[in-house]
Amino acid sequence: MLLRLAEKWDSLDVATQRYIATQAAGSRQQSRFLAMMSDYDRTLELVDAAYNSAGSG
Repeated sequence: MLLRLAEKWDSLDVATQRYIATQAAGSRQQSRFLAMMSDYDRTLELVDAAYNSAGSG
């Protein structure tokens, strides 16, 4: 779901982005969700790094 949303994210107006962020993450986490979606490639890099680091500690 997030991958499909990320593909369309930049074409959405700010009000729609904020609405989706509030619905997905709640009003307290809206800014974090907006940051995650605005740089989704970096989010995927971090998720990949987290998966690959399992057991390295």
